Parts: sequence; structure tokens; C-alpha cells
Amino acid sequence: MLYPDLPSKISSSKTNLVKESQYEDWNPPSPATLYCKIKNIPYNLFKYNKGKGLYSLELRKIRDYLEKKDYCCLTCSYYLRPECTLKGEKVVQKSICKSFEPKP
Repeated sequence: MLYPDLPSKISSSKTNLVKESQYEDWNPPSPATLYCKIKNIPYNLFKYNKGKGLYSLELRKIRDYLEKKDYCCLTCSYYLRPECTLKGEKVVQKSICKSFEPKP
């Protein structure tokens, strides 16, 4: 073997380059899921009543909040500055994940 010390040198240099993990994705839950979390109703009941034409105005409001990015990690109940207690890592304030729950 030409370079017997090479793997140990590479692994030590990689540990110096590791930076702190940070969640930056924009992956919001559906407006229906958010509505069920806000109103604390089961999804099956929501789905049944939605078939009757209910909830359209509320869903439109939630969809607008998501499009404007008013709902984000900053307004999540799991967010404690500067990290998410659910994910256990730092988050960018304007990111969002599928586990988002708005503060009451």
C-alpha cells in the first residue's frame, strides 16, 4: 500500500468540515390537515362534512396563509428559539414541515 495513513487523515479532515444541521425546507401540510389540527376534529368527520360543501372558506384562508408564508416555523407550537423541539435541530424561521401545528 502506498499511503497507509491516508484513510485516517481523510476522516480527521471530514470531522472538521461538519457543520451544524439546520432545517430549511418548505414542506407544508395540506390545508385540510391544518384545519383538523386547529379545530381538533377527526379527519374522517372533516372529509364527510367537506363532501356536503362545508369548510370551503376556512380552507381558503389556511391556503392563503400558507401561500403568504404566514404559517411557518416561527408560528409553530414546537418552535423554541432557535430550534424545533420535535426535530431536535435548528430551523430557519421561514421553513415549515409536515408536523406543523399553529400556536393556539
